[in-house]
Amino acid sequence: QSPDPTLPDPPAGSDRGPEIAATRAGRSTKLFSRSMAKEMLTVQKAPTGLGPWVEGTGRQFRFGHGGDNAGFHADLIYLPNSARASRS
Repeated sequence: QSPDPTLPDPPAGSDRGPEIAATRAGRSTKLFSRSMAKEMLTVQKAPTGLGPWVEGTGRQFRFGHGGDNAGFHADLIYLPNSARASRS
């Protein structure tokens, strides 16, 4: 179940990186509007947008988000122009 009740649940085994990138590119509006995705993935206060950090331009553009709790750390890095994601 989505931690944010205003967002739809993602399919099992998926993450939101590809959907956010598709929204930014104008290919989807499942999660929110294209203008919101563009604002979210535009640096607001370096190095972060509205939530994720953002880096690079053009084919080198990437975004991600990390999180921690007691004894655990996770990172998601999405490279929309290579259709690859990295999790740690």
